[in-house]
Amino acid sequence: MAQTIKLYTTEHLELVNITAEIQKHLTESKIKNGLVNVFTPHATTGIIINEDEPGLKQDIINKLRELVPQRAGYQHDRIDDNAHSHMLMVNNVFNAFATPAGLFLKLLEVVALPSLPG
Repeated sequence: MAQTIKLYTTEHLELVNITAEIQKHLTESKIKNGLVNVFTPHATTGIIINEDEPGLKQDIINKLRELVPQRAGYQHDRIDDNAHSHMLMVNNVFNAFATPAGLFLKLLEVVALPSLPG
């Protein structure tokens, strides 16, 4: 059973917590045991699992900005000036178990979608 989560971001780089949306779809599906696959097909997004702590989220954003700065002489920039967005360097897929209690994550963990404008 496939479901779609639509997101609209407002910042140049942000982490969007999508855990509640995934849990909502899982609950509505009435699946009690199985595997949940979360996939983002967009080239300028990804999926990460981590704590939803503001300082940690800002640290992740800062590190991504440091690793892939804007306008750093990338060849792709000659096309549409967003090469840094395509080099997000995080996975685009996440798998977790569905249990009777819901999505199986460790305490404090959330599913977050880092997004850069494409």
